[in-house]
Amino acid sequence: MDWVKIIHVLCAYLVGILFLSRGVLSLRKSELLHARILKITPHIIDSSLLIFGLILMFSWKLWPTIHLWLLAKIIALFIYIGFGVLVMRRDNSLSKKLIGFVGGLITHIYIVGVAHSKSALSFFYVFG
Repeated sequence: MDWVKIIHVLCAYLVGILFLSRGVLSLRKSELLHARILKITPHIIDSSLLIFGLILMFSWKLWPTIHLWLLAKIIALFIYIGFGVLVMRRDNSLSKKLIGFVGGLITHIYIVGVAHSKSALSFFYVFG
């Protein structure tokens, strides 16, 4: 099962790198953002992250109702998606895109921190 965790962690870091890259391109209104590879790759990596996360959850019997850090990751994931929508929408203003970009980065850092510490309060440990 170690290889499943390795792939899940790799996908998590790739998601962050892609969000950072695509966010900068979106803020700069770059035409590179519309490249086919940048439209397809995030969906593949996001789907892989979710699939391997579910495999880990079921194989290790980690349930969000018991392991509150996992519930925190799931809730933060929905918040992250919301921020992603703000930054990637073409018709949003620069200020909305900037809020989405910063919020998405902070949320991604939080999710990774929760995963590493197995604590929903990991963010406060790092910045507190």
